[in-house]
Amino acid sequence: MLNYEDLQKYFNVLRYKNATLQHQFNYLRQHIDATSLPPAEGYLREIQLRTASFAKEFVEILDTYNIKPFMLYGALIGYLRHNKGFVPWDDDIDFGLMGADFWRLIDIMREDFIFLNVPSAGPLWQIIDEALHKYPNKIIGLQTPYCLHVYKGTSLENHVNIEFMPYYYWHNSCTSKDFLNHAKNLRGIITKYHSWEQLFTFYKDILSDNPYYCEKSNTIATGLGSFTLTNWKFSGFYTNDQFFPLQNITFENVELPTINNFEYHTKKVYGNYMQIPNDVGITVTNSAANAYLQAQNRKIDMIEASVRCKH
Repeated sequence: MLNYEDLQKYFNVLRYKNATLQHQFNYLRQHIDATSLPPAEGYLREIQLRTASFAKEFVEILDTYNIKPFMLYGALIGYLRHNKGFVPWDDDIDFGLMGADFWRLIDIMREDFIFLNVPSAGPLWQIIDEALHKYPNKIIGLQTPYCLHVYKGTSLENHVNIEFMPYYYWHNSCTSKDFLNHAKNLRGIITKYHSWEQLFTFYKDILSDNPYYCEKSNTIATGLGSFTLTNWKFSGFYTNDQFFPLQNITFENVELPTINNFEYHTKKVYGNYMQIPNDVGITVTNSAANAYLQAQNRKIDMIEASVRCKH
């Protein structure tokens, strides 16, 4: 067994190696043109193209319900920085929905599609995997406290995933301080609920009586039921003309809707999105799924998925 002095020496060696690697990485970030990075290959590229195709399919289905989603976040970085396609290591597509559409979509998913009533975070990947096997290539919905996931596939190894997060009209008098207080209060409350069903009931109670959201205004921001309210930094409010009218853009050779000033949104959320980010090369969805698969002696054949990352 190592004594304290040996551990301290080992720690110092690791700290030096980490500092060296960080210096090298920062150098590369500053000197490599992010737009020149080649697209993904192999398994990940297949998932990306199938995800884009599924996104188009589902958006067209939503149109029959008069529900209007808009592509946001990482996919827009890909569009702007990577030749109108995926960020090379990305593996899903995020959409926003105005609050009324978001909650109506959840009701539609319950009535017209396969909807998973998950009691809590628990064995989430096991539940998704079992559903994909039970309902091969059917559209499957799952609501978490932070978004609505929509899946399709025959197993966890080949599934595709798109996510929907709500945006709301806020009272024009609301300030950044109001937003931050709202987010802080919710963070404290969410952790107290062990049952997601009870939490979603709480969400609906807040929606029916709160000092922030309204039916219509010139102030739009993320809100209740979205990861970006409680787990991201506040990127500011938007005006109606920054969001609407929605427009279609060609992403991975399919047309998908996004907001009117999507470049402004991308800059507000990510800052200098043309620079290579700190999490370069690390996927999100497949990293988490692969941890579950590896525990079952199953594995996604993708280098990027071997690292667990923080979303």
